[in-house]
Amino acid sequence: MQPFAVVARVVLMAVVASPAWSAVPSEVTAVRHSIVGATTRITVDVTGDFAYRSDRLQDPERLFFDIFMAKPRIGARNAYAQAVSDRLVSRIRMAETSPGVTRVVLDLIRPVEFSVSRLANPPRLVINLKGADDTPAAAAPIVATAARPATLTVTPAPPVAAATGAKMARREPEAPPCSVGGVECVADSLLWSAAPAHTVTPPAAAPPPRPVEPVPAVQPASEAARFAPEEHPALQVSPASAFRGDRAIIVISLNAKPGSPSVGLQWELSYPAVALGTDEREVVAGGAALTAGKSLTCNGIADDAAKYIYRCVLAGGSAPIPNGPVAQMIFRVRESARLGPATLEIRNAMAVAPDGKRVDVTPTRADITVQ
Repeated sequence: MQPFAVVARVVLMAVVASPAWSAVPSEVTAVRHSIVGATTRITVDVTGDFAYRSDRLQDPERLFFDIFMAKPRIGARNAYAQAVSDRLVSRIRMAETSPGVTRVVLDLIRPVEFSVSRLANPPRLVINLKGADDTPAAAAPIVATAARPATLTVTPAPPVAAATGAKMARREPEAPPCSVGGVECVADSLLWSAAPAHTVTPPAAAPPPRPVEPVPAVQPASEAARFAPEEHPALQVSPASAFRGDRAIIVISLNAKPGSPSVGLQWELSYPAVALGTDEREVVAGGAALTAGKSLTCNGIADDAAKYIYRCVLAGGSAPIPNGPVAQMIFRVRESARLGPATLEIRNAMAVAPDGKRVDVTPTRADITVQ
């Protein structure tokens, strides 16, 4: 860890420090609308790697998707708005809300449930929407009803010669396995017990089916919940997942309580070198850092044979850093990586207040899940 005095002096320099790399943002080049069965699909084309976050807003109902380190560029325009003919979405809008952050907004006609996929070849964001009340019709419950009594006429069979003292054993039919909706149950013994000779015993009427109470859908966290103020500032790491040989993008975000501005940040991020790899060119400043005019410099060192550490300093100017993404990292998942979680950990983190005082930052961790 660099001495605090050195870090504070770097942060409070009037001249913005030059970063160790030159990051070129990707571009959002198209927003496409299509209908697939009962699903509305919005596809956002991007020219390179990106990270994103999504959230829901009300009054009026709408969804938004922030694409980090990307600028809007549809033809010669850097903003986009288009009305669409759809039962769920009335209009699609796009603009750069802060430097390097492109926001896509879907104005909704009614509440929806949605899922999002980030695809890599070619890079694009695929958003699938369905109406919140578009649940499939529930299958009619299976209700056992009592069988009508029946008269069974039996023609006596011709006598069968048997050995003296021997009796023929009658094998009872076995009850088949009982399952309702995948839940095991006990078969009704009346249905499977042997009936008395020349009679059929009707089964008892089954009780009426119990109504199934619907489980409320889990809604995305609101912006306030996503950046809930902590007692100390915190750097949050977004989880990710990727296949062996693929790349995973994580976003580091600042979460500080109101009235506690930070003009600089420093942290260490460690990760398992046997599972993941990256370099300085794959670490770029996030939207909140760019908004404050900050520059990000990171240097990697080997902690031991199993772990690697990146030490990062976010500095430049005296503008406070707002809550939100301060850095983005792209990791390559090694072909030899073990399946399961590869844990990233932020430690030895600190912030610098406008008066130059050091503020401890809460450590945190997150996983890149190797699939």
